Amino acid sequence: MLLSIDQALLESLPPVLRALSEELKSVSGLPLGDLLQDSRTKIAVIRRIKDFAKELGNSARDKIERDVTLAVYFAAIAGALVFHDVRISQYDYKHLEQSFEALGGHDWITPSLATLYNKARDYCIKKR
Repeated sequence: MLLSIDQALLESLPPVLRALSEELKSVSGLPLGDLLQDSRTKIAVIRRIKDFAKELGNSARDKIERDVTLAVYFAAIAGALVFHDVRISQYDYKHLEQSFEALGGHDWITPSLATLYNKARDYCIKKR
């Protein structure tokens, strides 16, 4: 599961990330990771995740919060590209390709998230 959050992990998250997870779970009834990995997730929900992650990232208090919100932000963009063939970012494909490549290389990124980033990177390469 991509970014699935169990209760113990949820309680250990910084407040800003706990709020993101709870807000999005309450809207959909599904964990954030499931939403980002599921091709049936509506593009409006993916856009909301991206926008909310961007807001939280802009007010992040430290590098960890910023990195996690950035990972969620780009996972939403990746999901929109891979599952809906829709670009929900103003970044060009070259910038997105580089971002997916960089994020996928972090050792703290889950294998399923790295796979999503890799698919999105490949998508961007084809679109350039």
